[in-house]
Amino acid sequence: MGTFTSLTTAASGMHAARAAMEIIANNIANANTPGFKRQAPIFAEGNPPTGTSISSATAGSFTGTGVQLKGIRRVQDAFLDMRINAAMQSKAQWSIARDLLTAVESQFNELGDNGLATLLDRFWNQWRELAASPEGLPPRSAVVASADMLAGRIREIYANIRAQQTQMNSGVATRVDQINRIARDIAEVNEKIVALEHGGYGPNDLLNRRDQLVEELSALVNVSAHGNSGSDFILNIGGHALVQGTFRREITLEQDAAGAWQPVWADGMGRLAITSGELRGLLEIRDSAIPRYLERLDAIANALIQQVNALHRQGYGMSGSTGVDFFAPGSGAATLRVNQQLLDDARLVAASATGEPGNTAIAQAIADLSGALLIGGETISQSYRSLVTGIGGDLALAERSALTREFTLQQLTRQRESVSGVSLDEELADMVRYQQSFAASARIFEATNYILQVLLEQVGVR
Repeated sequence: MGTFTSLTTAASGMHAARAAMEIIANNIANANTPGFKRQAPIFAEGNPPTGTSISSATAGSFTGTGVQLKGIRRVQDAFLDMRINAAMQSKAQWSIARDLLTAVESQFNELGDNGLATLLDRFWNQWRELAASPEGLPPRSAVVASADMLAGRIREIYANIRAQQTQMNSGVATRVDQINRIARDIAEVNEKIVALEHGGYGPNDLLNRRDQLVEELSALVNVSAHGNSGSDFILNIGGHALVQGTFRREITLEQDAAGAWQPVWADGMGRLAITSGELRGLLEIRDSAIPRYLERLDAIANALIQQVNALHRQGYGMSGSTGVDFFAPGSGAATLRVNQQLLDDARLVAASATGEPGNTAIAQAIADLSGALLIGGETISQSYRSLVTGIGGDLALAERSALTREFTLQQLTRQRESVSGVSLDEELADMVRYQQSFAASARIFEATNYILQVLLEQVGVR
């Protein structure tokens, strides 16, 4: 090969080094950009000459045609990205469960005199005091007042938890909107990736953007991504494609028998198979945990209504009245109220079983309900404490699970950062290496150019 080939070879080295420097500059500029994956040049030897361009005289001394930049690759570990998305889904599920259960637990605040356990104890104690002083009006008024506070507190807790359940319903709708928006954005990014690929350009920046969108989506729902380009990229939820290339599927909502919003495929494919993410956490607490808590509150309220009323109807008040319900007829915590007749006239509170002065059988029997096993082998107070303990246990599990998965996610993120993140020290070292490579190629170019000038002068070319 000739001296002119040496010029071409040296020039290719300069071009390759310059291109590498541009990649390094981009890496350094994006060192703190969220979601950016560092890039690296893909070099290959120059295309060798073929056919008649190689003579028998020069074939043995062929030294190559330099270097060429074949492309720019994103430095990533696809398997690690999949593990991070899975960890994100699990962490998001337990984190939102922890937050929701914390809000539910706050309704059962037992600090101070307004705790439900305290109000239950006070209610039973007021009946004991009435049994000790059955002929006075003040003990009856105290019984009515304590019962009114107890019923009001149970209704308040029940209403607040139901309100939280309704807010979770809105949270489901909000997240479905977010999923549809992100799916639309991913489909649009895929369309741009396809256009760049057809034009022969590298879509690395768009691929980074898509990875960020998938990670954002992973916090909401269980998704799995497959494919690298724009056209073959598939994003699944529960085995059904949410995004396939530039096509996307919509998610909508439908009400179940309880009036709660459930995510379903808009094209009639049925409910989404949701196994993780914030949506899973929301649905678990809204549709499973909270109904259990409310059912226990209803059981407590029904036990009070049925058992206290059954005894109170048999008793006699100060004026000889009988057959009066203590609690207003109803069912469940939402309806628990003291009979308005007793609120208007506490003399109607029954303490006697016979109507005779000094008889306290009814008051004592109602007070003894505090020790009766009325709800699943537990007393009313024990059932309430079991409810509070159960909520605390659910919250503790959510806190531990969220903490564990947060730690796992942090570890995986650090691993990804070590693979795909930008190290300024490494970039600066590469910059020096390519700078020296450029300078060396330039020296070869300069030396070859000098040789050509001498040769041309020797053959008389001016």
